Amino acid sequence: MDVHHTEQVKSILEHTHSISCTAVAAEVRISTASVYCILTSSLGRRKVCTKWIPHVLNDYQTAMRVLATNHQHCWRNEGSAFLDHILMVDESLLQSFDPHMKQQNAEWLARMSPR
Repeated sequence: MDVHHTEQVKSILEHTHSISCTAVAAEVRISTASVYCILTSSLGRRKVCTKWIPHVLNDYQTAMRVLATNHQHCWRNEGSAFLDHILMVDESLLQSFDPHMKQQNAEWLARMSPR
């Protein structure tokens, strides 16, 4: 590995923990594979990311998941006609939805960091 590239990657990582290999590769102007190798081998880092795991949902979230699955099934069977029959259950769900949350929470941590 080129020491210069390793130092550049390390510097970028110190400023932004939740950055993708592709973004680092574009900034340093080396391949994504090289960046990954530098992060994992030279710097001893691993990608840690929050996950949405269904078995840890509370009762309300489980009910909403079942409802969403039922709606999806009806949508596939009925198409646009389904939209005439549904009611919005809880608009606060839409307000709290953030599609970028998983990406924002991703961080490069030291290899020995707790998961």
